[in-house]
Amino acid sequence: MLVGLGSANVFGPANRLGLASEKPHPLGGLARFLSQGASTTMTDNIFEGARRIVRITAVLWVLICFVFFPYERTIDLSYSVAAFDYAPIRMPDNECAPKDSEEHRYLTTAKGTKVHLSLCFTSYLSKDRSNWVIPYGEDDTGENYWLGAEFSPEVISYKARRISQFILLKEYEGSADIEWWPGYLKTLWDRVPYAAGGVCSLFFLAGVIGWIVRGFLGIPVGQDRRVDKGMEP
Repeated sequence: MLVGLGSANVFGPANRLGLASEKPHPLGGLARFLSQGASTTMTDNIFEGARRIVRITAVLWVLICFVFFPYERTIDLSYSVAAFDYAPIRMPDNECAPKDSEEHRYLTTAKGTKVHLSLCFTSYLSKDRSNWVIPYGEDDTGENYWLGAEFSPEVISYKARRISQFILLKEYEGSADIEWWPGYLKTLWDRVPYAAGGVCSLFFLAGVIGWIVRGFLGIPVGQDRRVDKGMEP
């Protein structure tokens, strides 16, 4: 007697006896995955791996803010030159007057502190009150000054000579080696908002992405796996 063929199994073709084939259909695993969702182990690995990536990225961002862009040991020193060949006088606030003509140069102390030197040449209003002029020389009597505009060849040559002849005194070298430290602390403090803002933004973005992914996978907020009804977590 011939036995009738059974209906085909969804996971494999029927054999001659009408029984489902023991060899699963290639699409069977995919169908089960789509119907049941991602496995517990896989989702655990995804979320845990994502958290590790976020932590590593946060650490790298902090290193970039504070280590990879180190503070250069530099200090600004400004000196005022009131008239022709007058001795430079230290400016307490390290700022030239608005009408002064500035000349700049970099020096280095014996301890390696880089000094950004600024000479501030005092400008005076001309007699006809039409221009600002700078003393660049004196007559034979030494009582009268030769005056010129800021960008006149004589004034430019005079300023270049004064800045090239400037020597940082020992007491000012010691002051420069000490004064750079407050500037360094200020620079570190100025970088704190960038470091904190970057880290907070990174964790906020990671939280939003995690919330979206959990929604697609049907996983409760704050958990790494989906708990089916009637099953213990």
